[in-house]
Amino acid sequence: MGRKAQYYDYDETITEFLNSQKETTRNIYRCNFRYIIDFTGLSGKEILESKKADDAKGTAKEYLWEKKAVELKKWAKETRGLSDTLGRNIVAILRSFFVYYRTPLVFTRAETNKVSAKAQRVKQDYALTNEDIAKLVFVADLREKYIVLGGKSFGLRAIDFVKLTYGEFRSISLNQETPISLGEIYTVKEGVMAYPFIDSDFQPIIKALLEATANHANDEQILTFNETELTTTLQNLAKKANIQLGGKHLRFHCFRKYLCDRLSSVMSDQKWKKIVGKTTSEDAYITTLNLKEDYAKAMKLTTVMNGNGNGKVTKLSEEVKMINERLDKLVKENFVLMNNHMALVNSLEEKGINVKKLIAQYNAKYEHQAELEQEEQEQEEQEKKPDTVTYGKAEMVGE
Repeated sequence: MGRKAQYYDYDETITEFLNSQKETTRNIYRCNFRYIIDFTGLSGKEILESKKADDAKGTAKEYLWEKKAVELKKWAKETRGLSDTLGRNIVAILRSFFVYYRTPLVFTRAETNKVSAKAQRVKQDYALTNEDIAKLVFVADLREKYIVLGGKSFGLRAIDFVKLTYGEFRSISLNQETPISLGEIYTVKEGVMAYPFIDSDFQPIIKALLEATANHANDEQILTFNETELTTTLQNLAKKANIQLGGKHLRFHCFRKYLCDRLSSVMSDQKWKKIVGKTTSEDAYITTLNLKEDYAKAMKLTTVMNGNGNGKVTKLSEEVKMINERLDKLVKENFVLMNNHMALVNSLEEKGINVKKLIAQYNAKYEHQAELEQEEQEQEEQEKKPDTVTYGKAEMVGE
């Protein structure tokens, strides 16, 4: 159950390099080497041959791959929307690849600073509260509720959350008592399994989402954008909810911090790290049942739709629950209509019909029609007025 490590069809040169690594490192490198392939458009063998050819020039060496490594980090952020940390790690994989084949990169000090420097966090992360999360849910549509309550329920990193598919939720019973185990989820950064749970807040949202998207394939990702857009979505919701951030930074990772803080207060480090996907000692064997029992304790601190985390139901939470129940049907119907609309647009465009141009033509037609009707109305009003003749300041009405 759940998603395992993704495997890519690499050539023998890359495969040999990957197999030389420890298991955890190998899994991370295997998932992220694809970015190097995408950036260069070359196979592992071609990359290595190009590097050796440049080295063979001796004093005429162009340091081609040192320059490409700098460009790779910039490309990862600006073109692929990846974080500075992931971009730096991808460059580290390329450096490790060349070291393995005894053709190491030789950077200048300036180049080293560009590929190795960590982004300085200008703002401190905002510490989410239960009331904040309830406010975010209050102004969110169905997909945004999925992001907010899913982020709060799972505590996964953004890069892992956006890769969740419809099939991972359809493969489990969502009608059982919460918390519900989602099974094993492979995490990209540390190359370990996470064991997330669906809490009582998230359960009705994911059920509603699956009902509204029944036509989507099991292997389709629920979210079709990258991890950076998760943070943008949250920041827009915070503005709509009038949450005062006080100059601090709200990003999707704040949900991970929120959940880890609360999990760590009711269970051991090894248990909560297992749930959110952080490396633990290899001899730590913990069953999903053990994790579920402790996660249930943490839910008393994280439930926002039925209470405020200490047993008292706030007025805001009551309003959120009541409105969500009334709007659930409307939201699902709207979501279905939106998906049907997109399907129709895609179908028309596959048949060579430019939908945007078609809409523009109809708009122009109706605008022209409206102008004609306005002119006719003005003319009719003018004809109804009596004829007048003006002599200086005096005005005489004609017979």
